[in-house]
Amino acid sequence: MKSYFLYLLTMIYSPALNNSKNHGSLPYPDHESLLLMDVAGFHTTEAVLEKVHTTRVTTLEIPSRCTGLLQLLDTAINKLFKGYLREYTDRYIENHSDSIGQWSVSDKRIMVTHVVAQAWAAFSVSSKNGSCIRSAGVAS
Repeated sequence: MKSYFLYLLTMIYSPALNNSKNHGSLPYPDHESLLLMDVAGFHTTEAVLEKVHTTRVTTLEIPSRCTGLLQLLDTAINKLFKGYLREYTDRYIENHSDSIGQWSVSDKRIMVTHVVAQAWAAFSVSSKNGSCIRSAGVAS
């Protein structure tokens, strides 16, 4: 996990952040960015902290047992979306269990495509959820 997190920082997060700053799509391109992280050990290694600080990113660690208070997306949005995802996954498996004896990787990939689309559609139908997602800039 540690090396994967460092890979995400190095190969995805930092280039995306630099690209946004260079193309003026950030509201304040000359300011540092803030990265909120929980206190997982791989978030606080010397290599990770060195990487984020060289890219003008300030880190803020969320103390143990405070995720529910400080990461509202985890407790409000993700919980609801995961509920829809669970519901549609159960339905899909129930509706296809007779036609699929042994599930292949391809069968599972097809299922994931269907259930994520259904869960997202159900989640965004609600005006409350839809407006919340749109105002956060996640969808248009």
